[in-house]
Amino acid sequence: MSESLSFELKGNRIIVSDDAQAIKNVFVANQEVNYKRYKNRIEINLDQNDYFLDEEIRFFDKRKELIKYDHVHKLDVDVWEQNVLVINSLNGNMTYSRIPEELLDETKYARVLNLNELAKKQNKIIIPSEIDFNYKGQQINARISVEQNKFLNIVLDEAVGIAVLILKKRKSSEFHIVESDNLEIKQKVKYRFNISSFLQDELENSGNGRWDLFLLVSNNNIDWKLKKVYFSDDLPILNQERYIHLFRQDNPTNFNYKGFQLYLTKNRNFALSKDTMGNLIKERYQINPVIENYQKNKNTFKLVINVNNLSTSNFKFTPVIIQRNPDEFNERILDIQIDQKNTSKLIVSTQVVKLNLIALYWDMYLKIQLDGEQFYLRVAKATENVKYKISQQPIRQQIAINNDIFYPYLTKRGSLSFVFRHRESFENTKNYFIEHVAYWYVKFFGSHLQKKQIWIGYEKMAQSAHDSGYHFFNYVYQNKLKDDYYYVIDKTSPEYHFLADKKERVLPYMSFKYFVYLFAADTLISSDTRRNAYNLLQRQTPMGRVIANKKLVYLQHGVNGIKKVKDFYKSAGQFDLVMAPSEWEKKHLAINEWGFDDNEVVATGLPRWDVMENQQSEINFKQIFVMPTWRNWMAGMPDDLFKQSEFYLEYQAFLNNPRLKDLLKANNARIAFFMHPKFKDYIHLFDIDTTIIDAYEFLEVPMDEMIMKSSLMISDYSSVLWEMFYLKKPTIFYQFDQEKYLTYEGSSLDFTTELFGDVTFSATETIDKIVEYINNDFQEKDEFASMREKYFNLMDKNNSKRVYQAILAKQNLIHSQTKLGMPARQAINLFIKRKIPYLKKVWRRLF
Repeated sequence: MSESLSFELKGNRIIVSDDAQAIKNVFVANQEVNYKRYKNRIEINLDQNDYFLDEEIRFFDKRKELIKYDHVHKLDVDVWEQNVLVINSLNGNMTYSRIPEELLDETKYARVLNLNELAKKQNKIIIPSEIDFNYKGQQINARISVEQNKFLNIVLDEAVGIAVLILKKRKSSEFHIVESDNLEIKQKVKYRFNISSFLQDELENSGNGRWDLFLLVSNNNIDWKLKKVYFSDDLPILNQERYIHLFRQDNPTNFNYKGFQLYLTKNRNFALSKDTMGNLIKERYQINPVIENYQKNKNTFKLVINVNNLSTSNFKFTPVIIQRNPDEFNERILDIQIDQKNTSKLIVSTQVVKLNLIALYWDMYLKIQLDGEQFYLRVAKATENVKYKISQQPIRQQIAINNDIFYPYLTKRGSLSFVFRHRESFENTKNYFIEHVAYWYVKFFGSHLQKKQIWIGYEKMAQSAHDSGYHFFNYVYQNKLKDDYYYVIDKTSPEYHFLADKKERVLPYMSFKYFVYLFAADTLISSDTRRNAYNLLQRQTPMGRVIANKKLVYLQHGVNGIKKVKDFYKSAGQFDLVMAPSEWEKKHLAINEWGFDDNEVVATGLPRWDVMENQQSEINFKQIFVMPTWRNWMAGMPDDLFKQSEFYLEYQAFLNNPRLKDLLKANNARIAFFMHPKFKDYIHLFDIDTTIIDAYEFLEVPMDEMIMKSSLMISDYSSVLWEMFYLKKPTIFYQFDQEKYLTYEGSSLDFTTELFGDVTFSATETIDKIVEYINNDFQEKDEFASMREKYFNLMDKNNSKRVYQAILAKQNLIHSQTKLGMPARQAINLFIKRKIPYLKKVWRRLF
């Protein structure tokens, strides 16, 4: 029996043939498994999660006597000459099957090869499946040169047989294996390794890092030793000579692209470093630019940059600012002179108006020439004095240019950048004065407000009252659940009248009461981020700093997934308690992708869904809601460039298509064209045929009403599409720039299988789909309707109720640690003691 038994592995199936009829029971890892019996074989299906994990397989006959057993070593197997050869899952090389020694002679279903035999059969090096990096300080002396920007030529001081290059990432368990070009087992000292695959794979990852070089050496393909690659001679005198080679990208798509640098560490070991080319050059030549002074004088800004090796190198430094725009490269060269007393210092003095800037962010760089190529070095450091000026006196640093403003700011990493943008109407001396007075009022006398545990509600840029932020506030107000819950909205907002019956709970935007209560607030509750309650682009004022530390209950602006938003990740620190619209989003996005803990996310549904209903019957025509979403790469684009953009040209072609016009008129349908609020300055550029199209700016009409009255929605990547899907209405994803969008923004959904509507890539395709929906009376297709159960598990009118209950249950997550007020006697004594000097200090901080 045992001599004729044949055993084969295919995928997760074990196939036993020949005398398989004798088998009665099969055990895997001491658990009996089921099998299917065929005429000449049996097939055993193993669980995908458990199979082939070094488990014992045993076969018994009717008398419960053991027929045969084996161990399957790793996950994947291959059949070679009717014998099972087990593949090492780590690197794809074959290794041996661990069949017990006493059964080797009887085994007919798996041929056993020793390592040397297997190496000869496969012409491959058999690298150990596990590598122990506790190499006990063993090193191997070598010299390394680079050929063709991809080959490492390593010459050893001692001859070895086989050498395999191991690139081990620091502070990580990751490592890469690179085999040499010559696989022969013979004594030699020269090896060549092609690291192009490693370079390409790592450049596709966004992070930086360092990799140490090891050699795994063997004289017999069985016994291996790991040795760190070492340079035995003295290190070069000049620091830059420790750096051997810069691995450049062949066709970089970005001015600040990333590369690798091979270098000698100070311990004389070889290593690779990955970073931007500018940072690699800064490290190589020890260039460490520091901004030592910053001044603003009317319409001119002046700064002093100390470049510590300027006098000892041949580099010519050109200070520039570069627009932060992944779609287009824009730089502005700054006026420069060399400090005659200290030639390591660059003095920059530039009139802003001459730079001809466009919005929004501009970063500071030094441009240099090296080996005929141009590189950009980020100016990443500033003295404490400069940091104080920029962060503590932000309003004093602003330069006004007509209706625009230009000012410096420090990034999260402390690098100098600039903002050039339109000045909002509320950004004026009066409001900044009120803000500072309110700050000091709360600082001295705000302790009584802290005891109230004030809640503050608001929506996008404090301008609206139609999203979940308002609807939850309204629910709490109507049910008298919280007295100290206030809503922030601009008095000039078209939606201010929605709060006419709640005036005692309204905080008019930019009023003294608004500032006081927002400074003193315990918890923010909104469908938008914190800064929408104040100023999206001002972080360094008193409110800009205080609001960053307020606890936020995030009600969600909409269902997520279509767009990947890095700011929503827990590491970004934006949210403290997340209300998810469904269990699907809680699990797949908030927890698995964004990184929140289970207790920080509650599936409640969106409060605005409490009032969402189908209102198509309230209008006497079929409305098609068209709402393109914002593209970050178009921020601040001037009108002339906007009219040349793919976005503008596509929507012009769609909205002005003669076939579309005839189609809508013939079927009593109209388009409601609704622009994202960040597109508000461009809507006048579109040619709108008012006989078939109604064009609306942000807040001109309530968006939720548009959704409820519409029969079909056309957008690209907007989360508003989920609202139509929630109401069981059809959607079209008009994604003419899908490839660019996925490159720049990314998505948590697979656009080929997980979108709940038709996807189109041109105006013609989109109109074809409109025809389909007109012909079927705007009914949702079954293939998309069937997806609703996956995405939505809460379809009732209790969303606000669940949010309120969740907030009460999560009190430990939502209290801001704001220290307000001081004892009255302490405040009076401080005032008396400081008197006029103190008031002068306050005034300086104000302006």
